Amino acid sequence: MLGALDRFFASYFGNRKGEDADKALVAELGEAVVDVVEPKMRADSRYARKVNTSMRATLTYLRSLGRQLDPPIALRRAEWRDDPRLNAFFATADDIAATMGRCKDLRRFFAAPEHAGADEAHALLVMKKVERQTFGPAFVDGQLRQDVPQTTVSFSESRIAGPAATEQEVRIALGKRIVHLLAQVTLSRIVSLDERATGLQEHKGYLAARVRILELARDGMQGIVEDPATIDSKLVQARAELKTATDQYIESKSALATLDGYFAQIDAVFGRPEEHLQLVREELCLTRMGVRVAAGSEEAANTIAISHVTLGPDQRVIALVTCPRAEMPPEEDLVAKAARYL
Repeated sequence: MLGALDRFFASYFGNRKGEDADKALVAELGEAVVDVVEPKMRADSRYARKVNTSMRATLTYLRSLGRQLDPPIALRRAEWRDDPRLNAFFATADDIAATMGRCKDLRRFFAAPEHAGADEAHALLVMKKVERQTFGPAFVDGQLRQDVPQTTVSFSESRIAGPAATEQEVRIALGKRIVHLLAQVTLSRIVSLDERATGLQEHKGYLAARVRILELARDGMQGIVEDPATIDSKLVQARAELKTATDQYIESKSALATLDGYFAQIDAVFGRPEEHLQLVREELCLTRMGVRVAAGSEEAANTIAISHVTLGPDQRVIALVTCPRAEMPPEEDLVAKAARYL
């Protein structure tokens, strides 16, 4: 899949434009997905046509996500005081360097011979947004009041991910991760269906045995010592449960018994990618202390835009950044700081 994905994203960020280019991109993405989900789908002569619609939906979604990412932020300590985004993302200027210094991939990037002349690396900054309800001073109707209910916004668990030589490489890597995620979800659904069918088969066998036991009970000695009507009632219920389990087993098994079952799962995921990953922009109006205020408030505040990535129950804020080599702290500094806590 990696080779096919490389070809797809090389075309995706290439110079080709127009309807013909889109058709080629859809085809390339479809081949990559078929490779990882089930290459046997190519046995269907219409396999490409069957995945095209969902691949087009994913392509459109990738483009919408790309447009939501702002230009890179330069991670420079000297700009922490004047850049509202850096001021919001990091509690102090030194936290910028500390975040960069913790990234082993970033250190390896700058240490690589092929990047010896690189003054900076492009990467993703990944953070967790934390909101807390508190009380503090604020202007209300032109007067400073104490103990006003407030919401503070801070960012924690900051880390640098996927350093690369260019912004385009970072975007490509992010796109690949999204496609890998959708393929993972697709395969998980297929495995889940197969496991469900196996479970239903076992349950069906148990119920069939229970029906036979009750039939033996009705026709044997138990039918003498126990009211036959009671046994018949249990038998009717067991037969009904067996029929339900059999119908569910047939339905579950048929979902993957043919190649059409795989096509259906691809369409369910790649045709609706927004159900599995969301990237949402949010505007925050924050004071320098991280207090959230309404737009137009009397409080001195700055408005910044952030992008939330939501993946199941997890949500993170991501931002494109550049990491200047000059801002990297020496590795021995980190060791010395860690030693203080030992």
